[in-house]
Amino acid sequence: MQADGSLPVFLNITDGKVHETKAAKSVPIPKGSYLAIDRGYHDFDQYNTYINNNIRFVTRMKTNAKYQVISANKTDIGSPVTSDEIIEFTGFYTHQKCPHPFRKICYFDQEQDKHLIFLTNDFENTAQVIADIYKARWDIELFFKTIKQNLKIKRFFGTTRNAVLTQVLIAMIAYLMISFYKFLHKTRLSVQQLFRIIQVNIFERKPLKDLVQYKIFKPPGIKNELQICLFKF
Repeated sequence: MQADGSLPVFLNITDGKVHETKAAKSVPIPKGSYLAIDRGYHDFDQYNTYINNNIRFVTRMKTNAKYQVISANKTDIGSPVTSDEIIEFTGFYTHQKCPHPFRKICYFDQEQDKHLIFLTNDFENTAQVIADIYKARWDIELFFKTIKQNLKIKRFFGTTRNAVLTQVLIAMIAYLMISFYKFLHKTRLSVQQLFRIIQVNIFERKPLKDLVQYKIFKPPGIKNELQICLFKF
């Protein structure tokens, strides 16, 4: 997903038996990209490919990794960043796969009351910015939640490969069209609200923009409450 608008830019569908790391290798990532990677995609061969192609990334570091500290960056007192170090992995096979230095950032997330350890090849941005980039990965989880809640993809109508792929692609096209409309018009309505408006007015011959234009006002006699009016004034 791209950062601007949280819109998916490509879709890679594989069989359920294909491991995430193998699927990631088949995705064509453009040079200069910045990836927020789930820990399930941990693969030093792939990290080496990203580094050699000028692709920056941030992921969660595994606790059993063997490494040595090359240098340490200064951190502010009271900052959620508890340490910021340049490291090199010492494991024989790990070093063979990816002989590059990494940046290890220890971060305390106050919202979750949890210590997080990030691994990245980004030596330019501040540790806080890198932590925020990884936190933005949550948009992917919200994306899948929206798909399941609004596109009725919990159940497949066919069991063949063609039927499953067709249903998934139709759902994705519908989601992208609505999300792109929301992004272009900067509407405050959620994707779920837009889907409901379309469902209710599916047989109406009206432009979508006429259905979603609204004004927010306070009804008489009610304080501190907002009401959405879906009619054009």
